[in-house]
Amino acid sequence: MLSWMKDGSRRWRKKYRGKVYYFPLQSDETKESSYARCLAAWKEKKAELDAASLSPWDIARQRVRSRMEKIAEGGDTPKRRRFVDSGGELRLHRRG
Repeated sequence: MLSWMKDGSRRWRKKYRGKVYYFPLQSDETKESSYARCLAAWKEKKAELDAASLSPWDIARQRVRSRMEKIAEGGDTPKRRRFVDSGGELRLHRRG
């Protein structure tokens, strides 16, 4: 959800993680018509910020999930059989 700036600056704002982001109206827009565009711009910015702040564990988990999905989409291989036999759930195991 974005907040409308009531100071006459004709822009939306969003505070996230202690920082404020502004999304100004274009010259031909009204407050109401600009909200969807500005909200979409915020969602893109948020995804960018969140991706930049992933922990090493999150990155490793994404890689494993991506690999498991590729195996599930692939042919009949030993890796695919183990994935399917386990119920197709993403499981991270430590080798001991």
